[in-house]
Amino acid sequence: MRPSHRDLRDARKRLGIVLPPGGASTDIPLLSVRDERIQNAVLNFGRKLGLALFYKNAHKIVPKGGGVAIRWYSNIQIETDQIPREIAQVLPQFPKLERSRNDLADQFFYRVGIADEGTMGSFLAMFRASFAILGFVSTDISAFQSLEHIPDASRSIFPVFP
Repeated sequence: MRPSHRDLRDARKRLGIVLPPGGASTDIPLLSVRDERIQNAVLNFGRKLGLALFYKNAHKIVPKGGGVAIRWYSNIQIETDQIPREIAQVLPQFPKLERSRNDLADQFFYRVGIADEGTMGSFLAMFRASFAILGFVSTDISAFQSLEHIPDASRSIFPVFP
């Protein structure tokens, strides 16, 4: 998870990070999430989260033949406004999460939208200021054939029952 010196230097330039006098690029608190194991773990977690949020909000289990499309964002991508703002239009619900009357929004919150028929849903889940998962759930996986707005969509579409 340690970025190379070149990655640190490039990130410093791209993000406008100024090192203090005598500071080194290795002092920048950045992690690399390029490893395929990390990508697969987050996408698998996102798939499960999508199925759970769909069930909670649509009150339906996604049947065989359904699917989940996931795209996740790191904290840097969130800070640099890379989550499409247009997505808010399809996420009208903003459930309040509490445990023992304590608001959990500083730890986890999500927005969700379920289509009228309950055949499709979308969500955006935020985990502190660490990462976010944008997902789309459908009872018919063929609905994901035209997801141009999700970068690398073909890599992140999962059938419910392969």
